[in-house]
Amino acid sequence: IMYLRLHQWENAMIVAQSQHHPRLHAIRNKYYDYLVKTKQGNVAGELKEKEGEFSTALRLYLSEGYPVKAADLVIAQDMTEDTNLCQQVAQALLKQKAYEKAGYFLDTLRLHQQALVAYVKGNCYQQALDLSRRAFPAEVVRLEQKFIEEQPARETTAATTNT
Repeated sequence: IMYLRLHQWENAMIVAQSQHHPRLHAIRNKYYDYLVKTKQGNVAGELKEKEGEFSTALRLYLSEGYPVKAADLVIAQDMTEDTNLCQQVAQALLKQKAYEKAGYFLDTLRLHQQALVAYVKGNCYQQALDLSRRAFPAEVVRLEQKFIEEQPARETTAATTNT
């Protein structure tokens, strides 16, 4: 109870769990409500993930702007069969310009063409080439040429921002 007054929720839950406290469930719910109320969706999602409530965790991660965590959860829990969910996660990754993670996520879903587009858009050239070698061997030379042509522009941009 002392930990609750000090807003040390995690300590309160640890003590309550070790003592098999009858209010453990109520403490968890109150902590979750506090996290949602204070816009800590990331932590609330982690709490729900630990409790095995993966759908709730995913909803929180996506609504609070943590698509990378959502993608990691989808892959870790093998939730890749839900195509609507996977498309929602992929779109959130792309919207946040997390192109490397989007490419990896889409590649994991075997959506190789979309993964390649994400890698190229994010300038993740090595990943794009590796994927091309596996899924689109005929595209490797074209991609290499494209990357070589764009190299001077990237170097100029990098030099300009570093001065």
